[in-house]
Amino acid sequence: METRHVRIGYDEALRSKRNLLNSEINLLQITKSIRNYRLFRKKEFTARNKLKSQMKSLRLKFNLLASTFPEQEKVKTKKVVKKEDKVSRDVQEELEEIKRKLENLS
Repeated sequence: METRHVRIGYDEALRSKRNLLNSEINLLQITKSIRNYRLFRKKEFTARNKLKSQMKSLRLKFNLLASTFPEQEKVKTKKVVKKEDKVSRDVQEELEEIKRKLENLS
C-alpha cells in the first residue's frame, strides 16, 4: 500500500488542533454533567424512599390514634325540601286559587 502525505498550512493545523481540544473539553463537560445527574437521581431515590417510609409510619400512627377515639353517633338530618317541589306546590296552589275565583265569578 502506498503512503501519501498531505501538506496543510500552519493556520489550518492550528485551527484543527483548537477544534480537537474544544471537542475534548465538551466531552469532559458532558461526562461531568452525566455524573452529576446520576448522583442527583440517587439522592432523589433515597429521599423518596425515606419519605415513603415516614408516610407509612405516620399513617399507622394515625390509624392507631383514630381507633382509640370513641365512635360518634350519627346525627339524623332533616329532610330538606327541594326548591323545585316548593315552587311546584306554590304554582299548584295558585292554579287552584285562580280556579276558585273563576267559579265564584260564574
